[in-house]
Amino acid sequence: MAADKSGTNQEDAQGPENRPGEEWLIDLGSKAAEARRGEIGSKAAGLALLTREGFHVPRAFCLSTAAYEEFLENLPRKGKELLKRVQNSQEEEGELEELREIMLTGDLPRLVLEALELAWCKLGGVPVAVRSSGTMEDLEEASFAGQYETFLEVTDLEAVVDSVRRCWVSAWNNRVLGYCQRNGLPLKQLSMAVILQQMVQPRVSGVLFTLHPQTGRDDEMLAEAVPGLGEALVSGRVNPSRYVLEWHSGKLKEKMGQGDEILSSGELQELGQMGRDLHALLGAPQDVEWSFDLDGHLWALQTRPITRIGYAPGLGEWTTADFRDGGVSSSVVSPFMWSLYDRIWHGTLPAYVHEIRLLPDELKSDLEWGRVFFGRPYWNVGAVKRCLANAPGFNEREFDSDLSIEITYEGDGLTVPMTVTGALKALPSLLALYGGFRKCMSWIRRFHQEFWHDAALFQRPHLARLTDGELAVLYDRLLNGLYVETESAYFRTIYNTSNAKLVFKESFDSVNRMANGEFSWLNLMLGLRNLSHLRPVTALWDLAASIEKRPLLKQAVAKADPVDLPSLLEGLPESDRLEQFLLTYGYHGTRELDILRPRWREQPREVYSTLQKLVLEFDPKRDPRVLNEAQHRRYLEERTKLETFLRQQPGWRWVPGRVTRFLAGLQRVRKFCWWREEMRDLSTRAYDLVRRYTVEVGRRVRAKGVLDQADDLFFLRHQEALDLLAGRLDASKARALVVKNRRYCRAWRNFKNPNEIGDRYQWRRKATRPPQTSGEHEVLQGVACSPGRVRATARVIRSLDESNRVNGGDALITLFTDPGWTPLLGRVGAVVTETGGLLSHAAVISREYGLPAVLAVPGATEKIPDGAMIIVDGDRGLVEILAEEE
Repeated sequence: MAADKSGTNQEDAQGPENRPGEEWLIDLGSKAAEARRGEIGSKAAGLALLTREGFHVPRAFCLSTAAYEEFLENLPRKGKELLKRVQNSQEEEGELEELREIMLTGDLPRLVLEALELAWCKLGGVPVAVRSSGTMEDLEEASFAGQYETFLEVTDLEAVVDSVRRCWVSAWNNRVLGYCQRNGLPLKQLSMAVILQQMVQPRVSGVLFTLHPQTGRDDEMLAEAVPGLGEALVSGRVNPSRYVLEWHSGKLKEKMGQGDEILSSGELQELGQMGRDLHALLGAPQDVEWSFDLDGHLWALQTRPITRIGYAPGLGEWTTADFRDGGVSSSVVSPFMWSLYDRIWHGTLPAYVHEIRLLPDELKSDLEWGRVFFGRPYWNVGAVKRCLANAPGFNEREFDSDLSIEITYEGDGLTVPMTVTGALKALPSLLALYGGFRKCMSWIRRFHQEFWHDAALFQRPHLARLTDGELAVLYDRLLNGLYVETESAYFRTIYNTSNAKLVFKESFDSVNRMANGEFSWLNLMLGLRNLSHLRPVTALWDLAASIEKRPLLKQAVAKADPVDLPSLLEGLPESDRLEQFLLTYGYHGTRELDILRPRWREQPREVYSTLQKLVLEFDPKRDPRVLNEAQHRRYLEERTKLETFLRQQPGWRWVPGRVTRFLAGLQRVRKFCWWREEMRDLSTRAYDLVRRYTVEVGRRVRAKGVLDQADDLFFLRHQEALDLLAGRLDASKARALVVKNRRYCRAWRNFKNPNEIGDRYQWRRKATRPPQTSGEHEVLQGVACSPGRVRATARVIRSLDESNRVNGGDALITLFTDPGWTPLLGRVGAVVTETGGLLSHAAVISREYGLPAVLAVPGATEKIPDGAMIIVDGDRGLVEILAEEE
């Protein structure tokens, strides 16, 4: 019998209300299913969500985990003893089989039987599917696909009872236990709900992957179909018909294999559109089980996250390194933002590599240097390595380690020996490299002076007063002029900073080996004075110091809601200073490379909250200038020690100018690090201007009915936005592009994308290990980025929206930081991030504040418990999670 399509939300009149056991039975079409998500498991919760969102899902009820717990509680004494030993992994040979036998032959509690009878009646006594829904099943990181049991075409109540029992027992099969052990999942947390779902009588069934799992292409879906039930497909007993569908439209792109044509073009498009809509709803690629019934209706039977992705041969190697550390790859990127960024990336990277004579002839064609996969930008690290293969001394492992790129090969990977012949061939590159250092330094100083004059043209306080024509002209000049010039200058500074560091670091490591590791590279990077990103922190600290001197005002600020601070300070000198702060530094924001995010000038709450915290935790010893000067003294001490050592070495003191040239290399790195932050500040100002103008243009085109929402413009490429404004892009086409791009961005919002993809990689979801308990001690390894050792309370936050949870002196544990986090870093005691390296924002700012920092710690936000006591060792790159007794 086909499932009743008339609506899974209908109330069923069968059976009296509040029958015994009914509290354990949850209609997946009811509002109660959402409220009781924790009792029904992820598979049932997913079906409930699809039902609420209007997808065609066969009617279903779920027997909650409470029924399962009641079943375990009613096991005989022997069964309970065996269960406890298995949960603690202490069972002896044969005891697991004995436990399963006891569970299979034991009686079900009376209330459970009554709940099953009620469900059978409500489903109309038709054939049902009985499916497990474990509480840890189908998690994003650890899908239990194929681990538990499913029973189809169950035709009577007695068989339903037996199937439910077998689903419960499947929680303790060898596959599940082995899976949990491999992924660090605690057996005590295993629980099981069971779904009873009306059977669809299918003409054809199958699975749909909303991302092509064999090629990794996110613009394609792969469908597999067989006649009748899909069980034969899942079990691998038949060869299915296979279809590649276009992601956006659902249309057929390719028929694969020799299977029969069992789906029409219309059915394929309907299937593809359902998969696309499911993907967008859930925000991650899905593995969907589906059926077309005998009447031609399409049903979604279940959906779970895709767990593995392979990549097509020849894709190359791509990475988000340096893009993910607070950058454009830290979340889904809008088409507008990527079009801006990609223009600079493609315009500067190959040009720079060509200038330093490392660009091979075969790469001078139209090569993709950057590309969006899974909603995030990646750059072509494979192409960059092919360029570096022309550089004597290149070591792939060192290169990958420096950028925190996953290493999947043995040994050092690609290496280029340093030979006399190789050095002679590389001489033009070395000369170009050092010449480039000098040219870049001279150029960015000149650009920095000219920026303020050029930017003044666009800093209009009242954009709304401009005519449409005036606004269009300025908008074009901003996007194609000031923005391109500023961001190109910033990127070239980044390239030269990285190479200056690599060149000098090789010399330093050689010296340090000679000195038996006596010198600290991190200490030589300390104390960069007057960094651009410390200026707003210093201004805010001075304002807090002024408030702190007024006891009554301090008390009022401490009690106020942060948004009330401006009115609280009204009429006082501090009010003018706060207003001036926002005028001067309001171009910053909480996510500065997400152009969709408002800046401080638009939403200043983060500024008010940070100011309030600085007042509450005020400590004169935390003056940023004092901390920075202390770090500068440490740098001078290390530099003096290093210079003294070198002048005592015969091979150095006998060669005129050798020590001076070495120290000049150090100074070059420090200057470039300073200028990189200065140019980043100009970049941030340019993006603020772009956002201001785009918001105003968006407001106007919406008012004219050209687009539906004011922020629609961000879902066009920047050239498309200019074309729309100039009348070169039809409004209907623009709206269609916006719908298409919004849906794509939404489809990837919850996906934890791999950092590297391509020929060397295969992505597989990793299980989330539960945080350490207080009785455990663990040491995590990362990259040492700022010296010092501190013991502090771990505060785990994943965005600045949670910054109010951070107390002064806490160890900040997060995914990444960007300049918008700088004020928060002024309050913490240490920094641990999952991404970043020696030259990343978190590293540079931590060194100026004197904060121990360990970056690139894999899974730090999951492995370190919030509130745990930890030791952050910034000299060795270690994070110790202390047991409670420690």
